[in-house]
Amino acid sequence: MVFKLKMAVIHKLEEMQSFYNIETNFSKIEFSHLNRDFTPEIREEIDGQLLKLNKDYGNKPLICMHPEMNSLSDDTLHLAWHTCSFGEYIATKEHSSIRFWATGIAGITRFKENDQYQYIFGERHPGKNLFPGLETVPGGFLELSLMENFSNPCVECLLKEFEEEIGLPREHVARTSYLHIAQIRQDKISLRFYQDLCIDLLVEIENITQNQVLDAFSKNKKKEHLGLEIVPSDKFQDYVGSNINRFPPRTINTLITFLKKHEI
Repeated sequence: MVFKLKMAVIHKLEEMQSFYNIETNFSKIEFSHLNRDFTPEIREEIDGQLLKLNKDYGNKPLICMHPEMNSLSDDTLHLAWHTCSFGEYIATKEHSSIRFWATGIAGITRFKENDQYQYIFGERHPGKNLFPGLETVPGGFLELSLMENFSNPCVECLLKEFEEEIGLPREHVARTSYLHIAQIRQDKISLRFYQDLCIDLLVEIENITQNQVLDAFSKNKKKEHLGLEIVPSDKFQDYVGSNINRFPPRTINTLITFLKKHEI
């Protein structure tokens, strides 16, 4: 009965998910930097589209991966990265062929209490531009400083978001493990275009209680979320099934991979 319910939830999620080129069989990632050059014609096209947008997107670089140059050997995923501006990402988002695959990290977070896992979800603040009011897990975009200064920028990014979004110090994180890497181009439900590469992990935290998690969140000054939802493992599938229309595209795919790889 439990297995049938789990497969039914996965089937519902798969009807909505928009990801492709999904890879799950890796436990390590190695990064290499590349300089991405464009022909003068393509550069002129990108710059022309930026002029049409007539908006200042700032100079903060995004970290982009080059999917055509990814490879897998044994349990190691090899990724080639470069930078682009947020303006370049926006200007080409609906282009038929030019791609800037902005790379984000997210993680399903859990801890044990009362002999079962408790899973942490957050309701995005309604004032946020990205996914307002939806249920998400901690996550954010990779930054240049992380790529330049850390041997494992994905985990470092997630630890940073863990502290910022939940309010708990990273010392509570005992283990992290990769779930998958996947691309999204167009969401099936909203038909919104993306150029996103998503790297998702499972985060295990220890030496913490539910009350301590909620207390840390209440004292957190940076409120990415309106509130936290802590879901025990015996309610996990019901929670996912009943909130299926309140998850953004990337959280949906994270849940699919997690449910396929882990017992609930």
